Amino acid sequence: MKVLNVIKNIVLDIIIVILLLSIVFGILNRNKPISVFNHYFFTVKSGSMSNTLNVGDNIIVKKVDTYKVGDIVTYKKGKSYITHRITKIDGNKVTTKGDANYSEDPSFNKKNILGKFVYKSGWLNFLVNNRLIIILIIIVLYLIEIVIKSMRKKVVENAES
Repeated sequence: MKVLNVIKNIVLDIIIVILLLSIVFGILNRNKPISVFNHYFFTVKSGSMSNTLNVGDNIIVKKVDTYKVGDIVTYKKGKSYITHRITKIDGNKVTTKGDANYSEDPSFNKKNILGKFVYKSGWLNFLVNNRLIIILIIIVLYLIEIVIKSMRKKVVENAES
């Protein structure tokens, strides 16, 4: 039983640290995506990919070695990140277009691609949109557990005396 408690405490500590770091990095790097094992997290901010990706969707983009026509990619343009579908590849030049747009974007160098869209989920939206509340709940539960352990220890000490 003690081994399970130790494992549970370690897992909770790791979760709290990861969540707190994500908040800190998110605040410090508002205009820069954070890479976690070559995966980047973005929130869709325009309707250019409507029906496939909607405004407010949280998506995961993965850095890959090759891209093909039809892939949805996120690329850097100036200080912005754009997620559109590849329509043409000509050597190192890539052309994209939003699914809801009528015209293609200007071509850009393939090295500007951050990664390929791999995942979107309602759970991811929930976690991202409510991360502060989730962190607070985890911290409160963790503190309650510490108080309960302290009270149990005092009861055992009083029973032994």
